[in-house]
Amino acid sequence: MITEMDQKFQKALAELDGQKVFEWTDKKTVGRGYAYLDKIESLASEGGAGLVAKVQGTKAYFTHVFMDNDGRIDAECSCPAGYRCKHAVAVIMAALRKHKSACDIPEAREDFLDEALSEIEGAKARKSAKQAERDARVSATEKDEERHRAEVEARREKAFQERKSFFEVAISQGLHDEAARRFVTLPPKPGPLFHVSREDFLSDFERFVHKALSAKYPAVADKIMKAMQGNRWKQPYGGGKYP
Repeated sequence: MITEMDQKFQKALAELDGQKVFEWTDKKTVGRGYAYLDKIESLASEGGAGLVAKVQGTKAYFTHVFMDNDGRIDAECSCPAGYRCKHAVAVIMAALRKHKSACDIPEAREDFLDEALSEIEGAKARKSAKQAERDARVSATEKDEERHRAEVEARREKAFQERKSFFEVAISQGLHDEAARRFVTLPPKPGPLFHVSREDFLSDFERFVHKALSAKYPAVADKIMKAMQGNRWKQPYGGGKYP
Protein backbone atom coordinates (compact mmCIF):
# COMPACT_ATOMS: atom_id res chain seq x y z
CA MET A 1 0.00 0.00 0.00
CA ILE A 2 1.28 3.44 -0.94
CA THR A 3 1.01 5.82 2.02
CA GLU A 4 0.80 9.63 1.92
CA MET A 5 4.45 9.77 2.92
CA ASP A 6 5.28 7.38 0.06
CA GLN A 7 3.62 9.76 -2.39
CA LYS A 8 5.38 12.83 -0.97
CA PHE A 9 8.73 11.11 -1.02
CA GLN A 10 8.26 9.76 -4.54
CA LYS A 11 7.25 13.22 -5.76
CA ALA A 12 10.29 14.85 -4.14
CA LEU A 13 12.52 12.12 -5.54
CA ALA A 14 11.06 12.49 -9.03
CA GLU A 15 12.00 16.18 -9.01
CA LEU A 16 15.65 15.10 -9.18
CA ASP A 17 15.12 13.19 -12.40
CA GLY A 18 16.86 14.45 -15.53
CA GLN A 19 18.66 17.80 -15.32
CA LYS A 20 17.30 18.65 -11.87
CA VAL A 21 19.91 16.46 -10.20
CA PHE A 22 22.61 18.88 -11.39
CA GLU A 23 21.01 21.55 -9.21
CA TRP A 24 21.00 19.17 -6.25
CA THR A 25 24.75 18.51 -6.41
CA ASP A 26 27.63 19.34 -8.73
CA LYS A 27 28.13 17.95 -12.24
CA LYS A 28 31.28 15.97 -11.36
CA THR A 29 29.52 14.19 -8.49
CA VAL A 30 26.56 13.30 -10.73
CA GLY A 31 28.89 11.79 -13.32
CA ARG A 32 30.62 9.70 -10.72
CA GLY A 33 27.29 8.68 -9.22
CA TYR A 34 26.10 7.07 -12.44
CA ALA A 35 29.28 4.98 -12.45
CA TYR A 36 28.29 3.58 -9.04
CA LEU A 37 24.86 2.31 -10.07
CA ASP A 38 26.11 -1.27 -10.38
CA LYS A 39 27.95 -1.04 -7.03
CA ILE A 40 24.83 -0.79 -4.89
CA GLU A 41 24.80 -3.93 -2.80
CA SER A 42 21.60 -3.24 -0.86
CA LEU A 43 18.80 -0.76 -1.46
CA ALA A 44 15.86 -0.55 0.91
CA SER A 45 13.00 1.73 1.86
CA GLU A 46 12.87 3.47 5.21
CA GLY A 47 9.19 3.19 5.95
CA GLY A 48 8.25 5.09 2.81
CA ALA A 49 10.02 8.18 4.18
CA GLY A 50 13.45 7.57 2.71
CA LEU A 51 16.00 5.18 1.30
CA VAL A 52 18.94 3.44 2.86
CA ALA A 53 21.63 1.61 0.92
CA LYS A 54 25.00 -0.02 1.10
CA VAL A 55 27.28 1.03 -1.75
CA GLN A 56 30.66 -0.48 -2.51
CA GLY A 57 33.30 2.17 -3.11
CA THR A 58 36.87 2.23 -1.82
CA LYS A 59 35.13 0.33 0.95
CA ALA A 60 31.50 -0.32 1.75
CA TYR A 61 29.64 2.89 2.63
CA PHE A 62 26.11 3.40 3.92
CA THR A 63 23.92 6.07 2.34
CA HIS A 64 20.71 7.58 3.69
CA VAL A 65 18.36 9.52 1.38
CA PHE A 66 15.51 11.35 3.10
CA MET A 67 13.23 14.40 3.00
CA ASP A 68 14.21 17.46 5.00
CA ASN A 69 11.76 19.65 6.93
CA ASP A 70 10.98 21.63 3.77
CA GLY A 71 10.00 18.49 1.84
CA ARG A 72 13.16 18.41 -0.29
CA ILE A 73 15.43 15.44 -0.84
CA ASP A 74 18.65 15.40 1.14
CA ALA A 75 21.28 12.74 1.73
CA GLU A 76 24.05 11.72 4.13
CA CYS A 77 26.70 9.07 3.74
CA SER A 78 29.41 7.38 5.78
CA CYS A 79 31.96 8.17 3.04
CA PRO A 80 34.54 10.98 3.45
CA ALA A 81 32.38 13.42 1.43
CA GLY A 82 29.48 12.74 3.77
CA TYR A 83 26.83 14.87 2.06
CA ARG A 84 25.09 14.65 -1.35
CA CYS A 85 27.93 12.46 -2.59
CA LYS A 86 28.31 10.14 -5.60
CA HIS A 87 26.93 7.24 -3.56
CA ALA A 88 23.77 9.23 -2.84
CA VAL A 89 23.39 10.07 -6.55
CA ALA A 90 23.67 6.39 -7.39
CA VAL A 91 21.02 5.48 -4.81
CA ILE A 92 18.62 8.17 -6.08
CA MET A 93 19.08 7.15 -9.72
CA ALA A 94 18.59 3.47 -8.86
CA ALA A 95 15.39 4.28 -6.96
CA LEU A 96 14.04 6.35 -9.86
CA ARG A 97 14.73 3.53 -12.30
CA LYS A 98 12.89 1.05 -10.09
CA HIS A 99 9.97 3.45 -9.75
CA LYS A 100 9.73 3.89 -13.54
CA SER A 101 9.82 0.15 -14.10
CA ALA A 102 7.24 -0.41 -11.31
CA CYS A 103 9.71 -2.48 -9.30
CA ASP A 104 9.20 -2.54 -5.55
CA ILE A 105 11.96 -1.48 -3.16
CA PRO A 106 11.93 -3.79 -0.13
CA GLU A 107 11.49 -2.44 3.36
CA ALA A 108 14.77 -2.15 5.28
CA ARG A 109 15.35 -4.70 7.97
CA GLU A 110 15.63 -3.10 11.38
CA ASP A 111 19.18 -4.35 11.95
CA PHE A 112 20.28 -3.08 8.52
CA LEU A 113 18.71 0.34 9.12
CA ASP A 114 20.28 0.60 12.57
CA GLU A 115 23.70 -0.36 11.21
CA ALA A 116 23.46 2.15 8.36
CA LEU A 117 22.37 5.09 10.50
CA SER A 118 24.94 4.22 13.17
CA GLU A 119 27.75 4.13 10.61
CA ILE A 120 26.67 7.49 9.18
CA GLU A 121 26.51 9.12 12.61
CA GLY A 122 29.90 7.66 13.51
CA ALA A 123 31.42 9.03 10.31
CA LYS A 124 29.96 12.48 11.06
CA ALA A 125 31.39 12.39 14.59
CA ARG A 126 34.85 11.42 13.32
CA LYS A 127 34.73 14.17 10.71
CA SER A 128 33.73 16.72 13.36
CA ALA A 129 36.57 15.58 15.62
CA LYS A 130 39.10 15.95 12.80
CA GLN A 131 37.76 19.42 11.98
CA ALA A 132 38.08 20.41 15.64
CA GLU A 133 41.70 19.24 15.61
CA ARG A 134 42.39 21.28 12.45
CA ASP A 135 40.72 24.34 13.97
CA ALA A 136 42.84 23.95 17.11
CA ARG A 137 46.03 23.78 15.04
CA VAL A 138 45.01 26.87 13.06
CA SER A 139 44.19 28.71 16.28
CA ALA A 140 47.60 27.80 17.75
CA THR A 141 49.34 28.97 14.56
CA GLU A 142 47.45 32.27 14.61
CA LYS A 143 48.44 32.81 18.25
CA ASP A 144 52.10 32.12 17.39
CA GLU A 145 51.92 34.59 14.50
CA GLU A 146 50.30 37.22 16.70
CA ARG A 147 52.97 36.72 19.36
CA HIS A 148 55.69 37.03 16.71
CA ARG A 149 54.14 40.25 15.38
CA ALA A 150 54.04 41.67 18.90
CA GLU A 151 57.71 40.77 19.47
CA VAL A 152 58.74 42.37 16.17
CA GLU A 153 56.78 45.50 16.99
CA ALA A 154 58.38 45.65 20.45
CA ARG A 155 61.87 45.38 18.93
CA ARG A 156 60.98 48.03 16.39
CA GLU A 157 59.77 50.40 19.07
CA LYS A 158 62.85 49.75 21.20
CA ALA A 159 65.15 50.53 18.26
CA PHE A 160 63.22 53.72 17.56
CA GLN A 161 63.40 54.87 21.15
CA GLU A 162 67.16 54.23 21.25
CA ARG A 163 67.72 56.32 18.11
CA LYS A 164 65.43 58.99 19.45
CA SER A 165 67.39 59.04 22.71
CA PHE A 166 70.71 59.45 20.86
CA PHE A 167 69.19 62.27 18.87
CA GLU A 168 67.86 64.09 21.94
CA VAL A 169 71.23 63.89 23.69
CA ALA A 170 72.91 65.48 20.67
CA ILE A 171 70.24 68.19 20.53
CA SER A 172 70.62 68.95 24.24
CA GLN A 173 74.36 69.47 23.67
CA GLY A 174 73.70 71.85 20.80
CA LEU A 175 75.13 69.42 18.24
CA HIS A 176 72.40 69.91 15.67
CA ASP A 177 74.38 68.63 12.69
CA GLU A 178 75.43 65.56 14.69
CA ALA A 179 71.82 65.04 15.68
CA ALA A 180 70.71 65.21 12.07
CA ARG A 181 73.48 62.84 11.02
CA ARG A 182 72.45 60.29 13.65
CA PHE A 183 68.84 60.64 12.70
CA VAL A 184 69.28 59.74 9.03
CA THR A 185 71.92 57.05 9.47
CA LEU A 186 70.22 53.77 8.67
CA PRO A 187 70.20 50.94 11.19
CA PRO A 188 72.44 47.90 10.81
CA LYS A 189 71.33 45.04 8.59
CA PRO A 190 68.51 43.13 10.31
CA GLY A 191 69.71 40.06 12.17
CA PRO A 192 68.56 37.86 15.04
CA LEU A 193 68.41 40.81 17.44
CA PHE A 194 67.40 43.56 15.02
CA HIS A 195 64.32 42.93 12.90
CA VAL A 196 63.49 46.45 11.73
CA SER A 197 63.22 46.97 8.00
CA ARG A 198 64.53 50.04 6.22
CA GLU A 199 60.93 51.08 5.45
CA ASP A 200 59.84 50.73 9.07
CA PHE A 201 62.92 52.67 10.22
CA LEU A 202 62.18 55.60 7.93
CA SER A 203 58.50 55.51 8.82
CA ASP A 204 59.34 55.71 12.52
CA PHE A 205 61.68 58.65 11.99
CA GLU A 206 59.19 60.51 9.85
CA ARG A 207 56.65 59.99 12.61
CA PHE A 208 59.06 61.51 15.16
CA VAL A 209 59.96 64.43 12.89
CA HIS A 210 56.34 65.36 12.33
CA LYS A 211 55.16 64.92 15.91
CA ALA A 212 58.06 66.02 18.08
CA LEU A 213 60.73 67.78 16.09
CA SER A 214 59.36 70.29 13.59
CA ALA A 215 57.97 72.81 16.07
CA LYS A 216 61.00 72.85 18.39
CA TYR A 217 63.88 72.41 15.93
CA PRO A 218 62.57 73.36 12.47
CA ALA A 219 66.03 73.76 10.90
CA VAL A 220 67.15 70.30 11.98
CA ALA A 221 63.82 68.83 10.93
CA ASP A 222 64.17 70.45 7.52
CA LYS A 223 67.63 68.93 7.00
CA ILE A 224 66.40 65.51 8.00
CA MET A 225 63.29 65.60 5.83
CA LYS A 226 65.25 66.76 2.79
CA ALA A 227 67.71 63.91 3.27
CA MET A 228 64.84 61.42 3.57
CA GLN A 229 62.91 62.77 0.61
CA GLY A 230 66.03 62.84 -1.53
CA ASN A 231 66.78 59.21 -0.59
CA ARG A 232 70.49 60.12 -0.33
CA TRP A 233 71.88 57.01 1.33
CA LYS A 234 75.00 55.29 0.03
CA GLN A 235 74.12 51.71 1.00
CA PRO A 236 70.93 49.78 1.76
CA TYR A 237 71.93 49.28 5.39
CA GLY A 238 74.40 50.85 7.77
CA GLY A 239 76.44 53.10 5.48
CA GLY A 240 74.10 56.00 4.89
CA LYS A 241 74.98 59.38 6.36
CA TYR A 242 73.52 62.82 6.37
CA PRO A 243 75.11 64.65 3.40
